[in-house]
Amino acid sequence: MHLQHPRSIDSVRIYAPSPAKRYGLIALAAVAYAASLTACYRTAGVPYAKALEEGKALDDKDHARLAQKAAQHSAKLQRQKAQKLVEQLVDQQVDDAENKTKANSERKKAEEALARAAKLAEHTMASIKRGENKTDEELAIEVFGEDYVPEPEKEDDRSLPSKRLPSAAACLFLFLVLTFHALYHLMCRWVVPFKAATRFRETDQMSNRAYALILPKKHKGRPALCPVRSARVGAGLVVDYQRQLYEYWGPEADEEEAAASPTTS
Repeated sequence: MHLQHPRSIDSVRIYAPSPAKRYGLIALAAVAYAASLTACYRTAGVPYAKALEEGKALDDKDHARLAQKAAQHSAKLQRQKAQKLVEQLVDQQVDDAENKTKANSERKKAEEALARAAKLAEHTMASIKRGENKTDEELAIEVFGEDYVPEPEKEDDRSLPSKRLPSAAACLFLFLVLTFHALYHLMCRWVVPFKAATRFRETDQMSNRAYALILPKKHKGRPALCPVRSARVGAGLVVDYQRQLYEYWGPEADEEEAAASPTTS
């Protein structure tokens, strides 16, 4: 419904509240939030489990290579240590029988250390060939017995996602729902015709429950959706816009005025 208006106003349209649009928007928002929150609840912990699986796969893939390098490095160090002891003993001058006995004892210890390192390296290579997924500590215990004391290991500083973090798709879905919800309220605040089109319906009935969408001309003010109310004086309808009071004067008012005026013969 279009109304006549002053020259400073571009157009005036009458709208009425639309319960169907209102409850439809509420239902749409409820469904969107329910779907997004359900997706977040069902996928909570999925990134954490996937990260654990990927880490385990990487560990299994690199275990053989790392174990082989560790065994070779350990055997090399033990061999170098034993050779160094042997060289020190060979170069040492043995003058008496007691020194000879001590030298033989040291030589025997060096040869035993070298043999232990070679045995550990051989056992490690055999375990890798058999496809066994054993740690260095387990291999050392199998070779040297239960009395073997391993070195303290450093804590794994690998960063993992939170155990309650949902999947990326669920997070994106919830982010889009929140974004569109906020954008809708901002659009209703920034663009008044958008608010009228999504929350109201056009009507031809003028009453104190209607709303007037007033669009002023350029540089003459801002658009507004003003409620129509009953006048404090009289039985007419008025609209407050930009601190001015506009009175509605429709065809029914002309008929009432014509009926109230006296007839002349």
